[in-house]
Amino acid sequence: VPELLDAADGPRLLASRMVRMTVPFRELSRAGLRNPHGPGFMERTHEVLSALVAPELTGRARIDWYIDWIRPAGREARTIGAEQAIEALTSPWISAAPSDLLRSHLVEALIEMYGDPRIRSGGVWGGIGRSHMEVIHRWLTREDMRFFTGVVDAAQKNAMWPPRRNFWLQLFDEGKIDAAWVAFSSQAFAYARQNLMREDARNADSRFGYQAARPSTNTSLLILRIGDKIMVDGCHSYRTHVFHKDDPIAPQMFKEGYDCEEIMRASDNRRDSASRAHGSPTNGSIETWKRWVRDMINADVEYSRQTSAYTKVYRPRSSQPRYSPPPRPYTATPPRRDPPVQPQFDLRARAPAGPAPHPAGPAEAGNRNERRRR
Repeated sequence: VPELLDAADGPRLLASRMVRMTVPFRELSRAGLRNPHGPGFMERTHEVLSALVAPELTGRARIDWYIDWIRPAGREARTIGAEQAIEALTSPWISAAPSDLLRSHLVEALIEMYGDPRIRSGGVWGGIGRSHMEVIHRWLTREDMRFFTGVVDAAQKNAMWPPRRNFWLQLFDEGKIDAAWVAFSSQAFAYARQNLMREDARNADSRFGYQAARPSTNTSLLILRIGDKIMVDGCHSYRTHVFHKDDPIAPQMFKEGYDCEEIMRASDNRRDSASRAHGSPTNGSIETWKRWVRDMINADVEYSRQTSAYTKVYRPRSSQPRYSPPPRPYTATPPRRDPPVQPQFDLRARAPAGPAPHPAGPAEAGNRNERRRR
């Protein structure tokens, strides 16, 4: 890799060459680069590469090419330069919207690599620019609504659900829904995991909340933040409940687990009701419910008189083994050859008393022989 010899312009030159590579990480490794994701020179190269290709990351093929650079097969995603990677993947969509399929692909890839920023707000997510985080949160909100409506579409067949589904999606398209979070029943979670996510998806267990109550009715919740309100809607016959976001008993977004019965009791513990059933489209009451929801967005909502906190609910642990990257091919390490041990001399040792011995010379040896003959 000759560009490594040019500390000043080398990152730009190497990034320009990487743009034309088919699999940059593999090709650089085969060229003798020991760590293409390393710090220093390669960190700067990654920054330049991300800036070069960001405008091109609008199609699935180029997006997958870039993701393969960030997370090569059999390796963890790079953490050095993760902020530049996230911003490169989101920058084309600050003022545009990807297709539903492409958005889902981007969301799942980002969460698999770096976690859900709504739950893990530190780490790499702490360095992302505001406009890029707005894109991420908008995608996550739409994805959670897709999960909820997809599961309920499959599980609930009565006529009252489609008008409600279309109404919530309309509010999202109007820009009124700031955040969404799903709490699935155990059956609904299993369905979502099997049918709405890739089979090898990582972080799947943390993509949804868990709703523990009413197991026989399989009730799931859609929790929305709309302005200064928290709205909780449920499938089947569960009523819609509205809380002010500053109410201490308002359900908090992005928690691990919820109990829909406790939320209902907290909502009902007010002098003025802030909940309503959905009604039926056949008698026009579903339209009344829609108007009521819109009115509640700007209404003054009384705080609940309940003071006790909700019971802590934990998500069931998955029986599936945790994801682990494929093992790397084993390369035998040659045995270590230590250098020969050099003799050590103690320079502090003293010589014995008396004259130092010295080898006999030729004359002295001859005198000794003469004495023996006598």
